[in-house]
Amino acid sequence: MQAEVTRILEASKIPFELIDIASGETLLEEMRSKTSNPTALPPQIFNNDVYCGCIKAWLKEQSTCPTCRVHALLPEDFPVLPGRRRLVNASASSSS
Repeated sequence: MQAEVTRILEASKIPFELIDIASGETLLEEMRSKTSNPTALPPQIFNNDVYCGCIKAWLKEQSTCPTCRVHALLPEDFPVLPGRRRLVNASASSSS
């Protein structure tokens, strides 16, 4: 999921900062505090300190990036072609 958000922002030439919350408990606590959700998991979208929402929940409702309004889909929203199987990225599925 994070890779998809990054791809959309880069393709739209929107400046962003990617913060690795795994580097310390303080960053995780700060993210959860800003989201008002003690169990929030990344990726979460912020515009400076303004919380824009959980990208997965947002895309399920809106299908557009909350910062740039570019049309975007979750990987599971793409149809599987007949006779094909969906490949699952183990690292991506464990983080979303």
